Amino acid sequence: MVQGIGGPWHTSRRGFGWTKDDSWLSFKVKAEDCNVQKLAGGVLMRSEQRTETVLEAVGTRSVYNSVKALVLANRMAAEALEQKGGDQVLVRRIGFIPSFARKDELQWMRLRVVAVGERPAEGGRSVGGVDVSGLESPNLKVGASTELRSLQNAILANWMQRCAGNRGEPILSAMGDASVSRAVKGAAFALRELSKRRNGARPSPSG
Repeated sequence: MVQGIGGPWHTSRRGFGWTKDDSWLSFKVKAEDCNVQKLAGGVLMRSEQRTETVLEAVGTRSVYNSVKALVLANRMAAEALEQKGGDQVLVRRIGFIPSFARKDELQWMRLRVVAVGERPAEGGRSVGGVDVSGLESPNLKVGASTELRSLQNAILANWMQRCAGNRGEPILSAMGDASVSRAVKGAAFALRELSKRRNGARPSPSG
């Protein structure tokens, strides 16, 4: 949950420094003086163009601004869906895949924007032919001091339960820049660990 993003909002489609021929772009998100509305409009526009976008975030506040922009982009997409109807809307919702990036001594978060289809039903969708729509979605509350390894393990455990058809989709809830940044990092750790397991590596120790 990210609070403090109110409407109405007005984002011009003019003034962006790219064309649809730019199939891949990286946006460096500022920690201060970030125009969240313009960033959200750009993310939505590029999602509609089916081009790839990456948000590069250095530091807690930058990660927070990136997530705020993605939340706002989803609100814009929902508003367009309500006004125009499904046949006229190219993007229904927008997600992201977090990962860690590094160059020399500099480390930062990289959020790859992903345009996805229908919003899942409340509580989840069908998994492996099993209807999990009536199952509870665990809500993992993330604070500024939440231990990242514990968060990683909680995300993985709940996601495996989701894939087994025993639970709904896990939800990460966070408020404030430090907590939101923590949640994104925890998700990135969980995705990295899941990738290792898929490639045959042993699970990282839980301690």
